[in-house]
Amino acid sequence: MLLVVGVLMIVIGIVLAVAIPLMTFKDPADAALKTLEFESGGGTQSVQLDKGTYEVWGLIDIIAFVGDVTITDGSGNTVFQGPEGDSTTSVNGKSRLGSFDADGGSYSVSCDARATVYITEPINVGGILGGICGGLLVVAIGGVVALVGFIMWLSSRKGQQAAYPQQPYPGYPPQQYPYPGYPPQQYPAPGYLQQPQPQQPQPQQPQPQQPQPPPPSPPPQ
Repeated sequence: MLLVVGVLMIVIGIVLAVAIPLMTFKDPADAALKTLEFESGGGTQSVQLDKGTYEVWGLIDIIAFVGDVTITDGSGNTVFQGPEGDSTTSVNGKSRLGSFDADGGSYSVSCDARATVYITEPINVGGILGGICGGLLVVAIGGVVALVGFIMWLSSRKGQQAAYPQQPYPGYPPQQYPYPGYPPQQYPAPGYLQQPQPQQPQPQQPQPQQPQPPPPSPPPQ
């Protein structure tokens, strides 16, 4: 049972780690409400924004975003100046520069270098990372549960084999050799005719010669 539960947890964890990022992921370039291109030397551009919270992203140049971005409202008050902090969060080559709150109206966006700036609604990067980490955690727990379940299943299987050794079929005694009532086998088997072996010729022994009687003498004339 634990083995099945562990396998199911592994499958669910993989699905969570893949599905949550796909469902919540947004590329800043695709989610941008405003995309601002600044040529060499920078400049200032005006944008219209509704009331709300916004994030500022910049296209990474080689290894980092180059330039400083300043956003002021219609009264000249600075509402954003970045990059904020280390700007370590990045998605598809775009670095998060920070966020600001807008009351709505016209805003001026200034940059002192050649860059591409995106103004987006908040992107839930933490939710993406949380989904991946949560899915991997479920996979790890499922792996441990599956391993424990497999060990328990293997131990129970060995215990069943020891408690119920293999028995012959009912009505059939254990087979023995030679079968009961049969004498032990001999070789060659009784009554088996062996093939005659060819006989080697024996050397003849010389026979002693008997003396021959003399021939009869002729009768007298």
